[in-house]
Amino acid sequence: MINRFTLRGGKAEPVIDYAEYKNILMISTYSDLRDPCHIWERAYTDLDNVDCTFPLSSGTICKTGCREQQGRKQQVERHLIDAALCSSVSRSVVAPLERLKLLSMVNLNYTKDGLPATFAKIWNEDGITGFFRGNLLNVVSIAPTKVVEYLVYTCLEDFMKNKNDRNVGDKEKMLMGSIATMSGTFVSHPIDTVRTALAVQVNGAQKGILKTTQAILDRKGLWGLYQGVIPNMIRVAPYAAINFVLYDELKKWYHRRTGPGGELGLLSSIFCGVLSGAAAQVALYPLETVQRHLQAHAAEKSSLAYQNMFDALRIIIQDGGVSALYAGLLPSTLKLVPAAAVSILVYEALQRKGEYKHYRVK
Repeated sequence: MINRFTLRGGKAEPVIDYAEYKNILMISTYSDLRDPCHIWERAYTDLDNVDCTFPLSSGTICKTGCREQQGRKQQVERHLIDAALCSSVSRSVVAPLERLKLLSMVNLNYTKDGLPATFAKIWNEDGITGFFRGNLLNVVSIAPTKVVEYLVYTCLEDFMKNKNDRNVGDKEKMLMGSIATMSGTFVSHPIDTVRTALAVQVNGAQKGILKTTQAILDRKGLWGLYQGVIPNMIRVAPYAAINFVLYDELKKWYHRRTGPGGELGLLSSIFCGVLSGAAAQVALYPLETVQRHLQAHAAEKSSLAYQNMFDALRIIIQDGGVSALYAGLLPSTLKLVPAAAVSILVYEALQRKGEYKHYRVK
């Protein structure tokens, strides 16, 4: 029974000593402590007049004097490097499926004989390197995307905290994440346009990065590098929202099945991530198809010229029917599992090798 109080901000608050605190922990289970952990991960610990925080979910270094900025900077650098390495390895592993998806979207005649026959065509034309055509630019685009996403999200988070003087809620985080993702995507879109144009070149018409870029600039100028940016921006925000909401619901469903406090393990994380990603992808896939058509034709000298995204949508349906909007969905879905698995495995390996640990409360 608590019978001691301390004066804090002019109000009397109950306190417990260390012995009582230890007894509470000894008779509590992990599930009993789950809610307190969620609260304590943002709580302040009083060390005399020093304000220290121990965010269990992020592993941030203790904020003490000049170490605060240094610790935050090291954490940010480590996070960005780890994210870039994970994405690079993951994208490279599924690069053959990614190229097959792009070819199926833009060039139905080339892929009409099925996946095995298309793989054989790619091998006969370019050998093993043909499966990774455009992957270098796909990897290069990671760095500017991640940096811009982080900077925009951090600015928005600071703005929301200063404006509302409280912690940012889940809905606000989702909105900020969507805006940050859109910003990063916009910055790296020119690289993605050249990458798409490279990946769909076949039948001896293959060009290098510089020649492909020059062809786009000659045909459409600088705006040519931003072909397809509107459908890309339109699909980014709802994609993040669908992915976030569905993943959260799957995680809640998992906890209901396993009981409160159950940790979301590696396989469960992959399962939830793949399902939420697949649902978001299927819902918004037609927008990506339109985007890829606009990007691919930016470097081509042909009589076909899309006036805008609606014109591209009309022509795609006119030539191939509604099903053409979902061309390449199979290889796109097949790459989700290995991409998620590789990303998580690489991230966990990097964390084990790092100098600090991340403590997460699921």
